[in-house]
Amino acid sequence: MVNDNNKRDVHVDVYVRSLPTHGSAANAVLGRLAALGRRGLVDSHDVLVWGSRAPPSPAGARTATGREIARQVGLFREWARRNDVVLAPAMESRVVESTVRGAEYEEVRLPELLVATYCGEDLVAVCPHEQDGEVCTPRLYLDRLPDATDGNEFAPVENARGTGKERAVLEASAGGTGAVASEQDDTKGGPSATDDEDSIGKPPSL
Repeated sequence: MVNDNNKRDVHVDVYVRSLPTHGSAANAVLGRLAALGRRGLVDSHDVLVWGSRAPPSPAGARTATGREIARQVGLFREWARRNDVVLAPAMESRVVESTVRGAEYEEVRLPELLVATYCGEDLVAVCPHEQDGEVCTPRLYLDRLPDATDGNEFAPVENARGTGKERAVLEASAGGTGAVASEQDDTKGGPSATDDEDSIGKPPSL
């Protein structure tokens, strides 16, 4: 897509809990993005693996990956606030009782699949979200392009797309078709890769 004074590059980040498999919802979304790319409606996209839960803020994270995920969650929530939409129940905070530490802690439950769209450096859309009782899924949102990135439907979060070292820990491989897994913290009491997403009693590792 050629830049001019009225149009900026459109980039889409696809966040998933695990790498897409044949027939998965994420794979269907990637297929749709590829088609939009061929039509010149999307310039690039990345696939980012972020797990099932995150700390509520960067200050509560134990790893660089956790800080970046928490930062992204904060940006997504700011976009939702500005546009009077809700990200729950796909993304919502919850208080969990830790049997390991004998205390409660807060965590954010992450969606299995989330799409974030940027025009230039501005965050212009996050899906899934609910607005006026209607749920906009990632696939439904992409089916509506290019209308959803024309700058009129949603109020953007300016300069939201990070490009520094923290962003790099989540960057997908070149070409937008690969992914990197989240860093794991081996602190005693943290969840392992085999923990159920709704397990109770262990603090998040990010």
